Amino acid sequence: MELDIKENRLFQAAIALIVIFAVLFAATNIYLGKKKKVVLRKRAELEVFSRLRAEYEGVSGVINPFKKRASATGQNLKTERILGDIGETLGIKEKMGSFKTVAAGAAKGYIKNATELTLTGISLNELVNFLYRVEGHRNMLMVKSFTLRPAGAGKGNAGGELLDVMLSVEIISKGRG
Repeated sequence: MELDIKENRLFQAAIALIVIFAVLFAATNIYLGKKKKVVLRKRAELEVFSRLRAEYEGVSGVINPFKKRASATGQNLKTERILGDIGETLGIKEKMGSFKTVAAGAAKGYIKNATELTLTGISLNELVNFLYRVEGHRNMLMVKSFTLRPAGAGKGNAGGELLDVMLSVEIISKGRG
């Protein structure tokens, strides 16, 4: 009888251990299931972040050259002076007529200063070279408007090869602050 009691206690202890292990296994399985869901959600967030980062780097790759070309804060760059230097370099300074400063505007930390310029009796080749230098200038110069017409016949424009041009050029610089 004593053996039966010992066997019964041993059997009860074995069942208790099995139940304890089953409960621990179930609890661990539930805990790991929740952690797996968290890990999967974090991986999805990381994929979205990586995709957004790649998109940002693509856009910033386009924008950064423009930011670098925008003149630094505090530089008092005059569009007239820059255009005059370009014209002098190309030898068309005498063909550059009036400069008219247009009101400056500001947007999102940048200041735009515009100048209207007239070029009289300029050849097409000189015009193309001038525009190339303006657009490729190290500062952010942009041609905003452009009017082209044949130069007056009384000015020695025999074959209509010379042109009168009126253009508006903007320089963009970083604002103060």
